[in-house]
Amino acid sequence: MERIASELASIYEESSLGIVLGGGSYGHYAALQQRENETNAANALYMVSSLMLELSQLVVDVLALHGIPALIYPPHALCSPKGLRPNCYWEQARNAISIGAVPVTYGDIYPCSSDKGWCIVSGDELAMEMACSLGARKVVYASDVDGILDDRGNVVKEISLSELYGSRILASESSHVDVTGGLRRKLDSIRENWCSGLQEVWIVNGLREGRIIGAIKGLGYGTLIKP
Repeated sequence: MERIASELASIYEESSLGIVLGGGSYGHYAALQQRENETNAANALYMVSSLMLELSQLVVDVLALHGIPALIYPPHALCSPKGLRPNCYWEQARNAISIGAVPVTYGDIYPCSSDKGWCIVSGDELAMEMACSLGARKVVYASDVDGILDDRGNVVKEISLSELYGSRILASESSHVDVTGGLRRKLDSIRENWCSGLQEVWIVNGLREGRIIGAIKGLGYGTLIKP
């Protein structure tokens, strides 16, 4: 977090940023535990949402230490998802950007009509909808892999939106605990939520120094998805 915050601080003054957090070792593990334990809906909602708020607060505190003021927007209070479309209210996030603040949201749990009484909205689709709603031209997904791989295991440097389901790419499930479907869910979210104003989507390895900032500047190493 310190390294990424430092990178973002270097472009904060000249860019409009929005940040979406994945569940990572907070939300994904908690959601899996609630599912396996068949926890009642109210307690499951409390547990997962509390942990994701904790993660978000850690992130905004680190951002603040690097001179980036950020505001947290909890999806369970802002969104009414339908399929892969989060259907969130982004007006306040837009207002935050207009005064120089950075909106931060995250993959979250919310009440729904499923058998469990709760569902998950993924950061993957939130990132796309947020970008489109706020007029962004670019989305950068920071993952723990170098990008989309082809059928030989090599990184696909550039691919069109229409090729995301082609035979030349691999889209396996995550090797970690991931209750939302790994890379395939990410690609589905990108395709389902693409909008006309969006010019580029990058998938880069956020564990590598400079990859995120490189993609923001259009000089990234990873996979570039174009319309």
